[in-house]
Amino acid sequence: MIAHGARPTIERSHKADYTRADGIVGYAWVARYTLEFLDAYLKHDAQAMVFLKKTPAEAGVPPHMMTVDFRAGKGMPATLDALRVEVGRQGFDHAPEIYAAMLKDQPDFKLNEDAVLRWADDLMEENHLPEATNLIKLDVQVFPGSWNGYDSLGEVYTKAGQKQLAIDSYKKSLELNPSNNNAKDKLKALETAPAAK
Repeated sequence: MIAHGARPTIERSHKADYTRADGIVGYAWVARYTLEFLDAYLKHDAQAMVFLKKTPAEAGVPPHMMTVDFRAGKGMPATLDALRVEVGRQGFDHAPEIYAAMLKDQPDFKLNEDAVLRWADDLMEENHLPEATNLIKLDVQVFPGSWNGYDSLGEVYTKAGQKQLAIDSYKKSLELNPSNNNAKDKLKALETAPAAK
């Protein structure tokens, strides 16, 4: 507690550890690291990433200015939305590897089969058949006992004109669920259809 009328005094002759010039140099290095970080992660600039991985001494930072710790980012948490983003970025043919990487980072992540099949249905409706096929293949890989997944695979193969693959998929769906009337009807239609010329 300060007594009435007394004022705290600051020693005016106390010198800081860093001068104003040091502050300007330090600010410049922080700005440089910020720019390199943005270039590396937003522009995917390989040179910027190389810079970030250097020690401050290797980058030319004066020894008393800063220390830098580098830790690679882990990416987005494992969700269906994150899977969609990565599949969109890397390509639908990489969906199994992307899912496997997500499981490695977060082993408790589980796909929602209905959501994956709805996504594939949307792609089929827009005539993105290779993309839908890759998603449904991921679905039956993750849910090997899914008669619905194999039914959807039969549908996408039918739309793509891959008759034998469609037949095989519908047969697998029926094997898993003998009361799947859709697969029975589609299989009958495929097996009685004339061969393509």
